[in-house]
Amino acid sequence: MRRRGPEQLSLLDWVTPRTVIPFPCGARLGRARQVARDIGKRTTEAGKDAAWDRHVAALTDELTRHGATPDQINAELNRFVALCDRLMAPGADRREG
Repeated sequence: MRRRGPEQLSLLDWVTPRTVIPFPCGARLGRARQVARDIGKRTTEAGKDAAWDRHVAALTDELTRHGATPDQINAELNRFVALCDRLMAPGADRREG
């Protein structure tokens, strides 16, 4: 077996390029329902704001960990906020088919 020199080791350090594909917001329906329920349980505006801030921070951290750019994070947060708003609207507690 032949020994490899240091000039050949650089091939072993190669890292594949990574493409970030944010998790589609439509697939976050379960998480959005959980957020809507959690915010609905709060009795004060301060409690609702704190819960909302916690959930948004968790989603932002998750997207940042996966390498999303700030523009991708903002777009995903806007979609998530719209989905949560739709779920918190009157009559939204009915299950969708």
